[in-house]
Amino acid sequence: MKKLFIIVAAMFVAVSFSACSDDKDEASIVGEWQLTHSVGYVIEAGEQYDFDKTFPDDGYYTGYIFNEDGKGTYYATYTNSTTPEESTPITYSISGKTLTITASGDTQTFEIKELSFAKLVLYENNLDAEYVETNTYKRVKYSHN
Repeated sequence: MKKLFIIVAAMFVAVSFSACSDDKDEASIVGEWQLTHSVGYVIEAGEQYDFDKTFPDDGYYTGYIFNEDGKGTYYATYTNSTTPEESTPITYSISGKTLTITASGDTQTFEIKELSFAKLVLYENNLDAEYVETNTYKRVKYSHN
């Protein structure tokens, strides 16, 4: 009986350690992410306009593809389209909870509020451009590219 207990305990420890290594992969931003929700406000001519949108909005949505090499793509498309309306190469880096994306010479900085296998939440406070938004993405493809 004592041997059985030791074997079961050893198996439990082995499974526990293998589960921890999977958590590291689940927290990876690598893959394709599609925008599902955006909430925030924009300031135009001194007036604040709040927004709360669910995507696809009129069949239109945006997304990111993040590759392992720090490169990727920003895209915008319609749900019934086979090719994106817009496709822009990006570079990105992550430092702690900060995601920095550069596209066409412009750099945006986001706070990563949540990153799991299925969900990415990015917060951007860009008062210079007079907007604040929180964007929620769902993972549509996981890739190790």
